[in-house]
Amino acid sequence: GAAGTGGHMQATPDTSSPVRTEEALLGQIASAVGATISERLFTGTATTGNSNDLQQAYNYAKMMVTKFGMSDLGTISVGEDEDNPNLGRQMGMGAGAYGLSDESSNQIDQEILRKLATASRIAIRALLEREEFLHALVKKLEVEETIARAEWVELWNQFKPAVISEERIEAELQKFWPRFVELSSAVEA
Repeated sequence: GAAGTGGHMQATPDTSSPVRTEEALLGQIASAVGATISERLFTGTATTGNSNDLQQAYNYAKMMVTKFGMSDLGTISVGEDEDNPNLGRQMGMGAGAYGLSDESSNQIDQEILRKLATASRIAIRALLEREEFLHALVKKLEVEETIARAEWVELWNQFKPAVISEERIEAELQKFWPRFVELSSAVEA
């Protein structure tokens, strides 16, 4: 990364297949919101450093709902036509987003938020389960700046994951994104 951007995580997803499961996409969203959540969990504040990650998270959530039929709205596929973003309006398909009525657009937005809320819970759980490891990793990185995979694995194996209750996850979510708490807390299968 460029100088002054702070730490960053480099994910190494399985790219052998272009097909992604719902779980894998939620995992990618959780990973993308993870930096923002870890800032809030461990420093109590937020920075502007993660805006690209958050944009990516939103885009994945939006595709799950509007392109892949992975929501309670079922097998819908809506959105602007890439070739002509004004096509929906020209065809009198309504003034709402996605070329749909305001009510339908609001339902889609709710489903997108539900995906982001679910992924945020996954990220909170993962970060809290591995908090001891993360603090040890930060200490090591403050001294060494980089860490080899073997060292990382050795450090990882020194710490057992903590047991984190659903209540704790909801309490943390309530602190920084209370709106998400209202959205279904059941992690979708």
